[in-house]
Amino acid sequence: MKRVLILILSLALAVLFFSCSSCNEPKEPLEISEEKAFEVLCDLVPRSYEFNVIFFGEGLPHEDGDYDDTTYVEVDLSESKYSSISEIKVEVERVYSKRYLESIYVNMFVGSKTTSSDGLLDNDVSPRYKDIDGKLMIDASYNEINIMGQLTVVSTKVVKKTPEYVSVDAVCQDENGNEIEKRFFLTLENEVWLLDGPTY
Repeated sequence: MKRVLILILSLALAVLFFSCSSCNEPKEPLEISEEKAFEVLCDLVPRSYEFNVIFFGEGLPHEDGDYDDTTYVEVDLSESKYSSISEIKVEVERVYSKRYLESIYVNMFVGSKTTSSDGLLDNDVSPRYKDIDGKLMIDASYNEINIMGQLTVVSTKVVKKTPEYVSVDAVCQDENGNEIEKRFFLTLENEVWLLDGPTY
């Protein structure tokens, strides 16, 4: 009986040893061909523009107004293809990685609270979008930023490969035909290439 126990313990330790050894092995960098990088960016960059507008630009269609404080108004569903936060998430996760979207989701859908270093002042940051009583609402007081217009990828060059992402330098054309050089980041998620950084 003791021999059996010793054998079982030895096997368990061996499995643990080899498991730990494999965990410590350096991961291989992601591999993507120049042709694939070009194909992926030609698809994802134009699609990302819609979400740049939704998150950072003018937002989903809604009634404009001058608001100094956080004020939620209904999204105009007659002009919007999205009627809930979950619908936005389904589509944006086909373009961007979940790693990149993690912080975006906090700012856009959850909100945050920060405390001053002396602990005396709390600063609440409201989310841009909320589902309230089954209605998609947008903070009409949100300060949008200037974002790039629609971009068309003309050429690409893979410049860096890591286990987490690849960097690709691209020449793009804006809506006026002007050439712009930008660096994009891609990652592989469930065997699908997705943007792993901003495009605005």
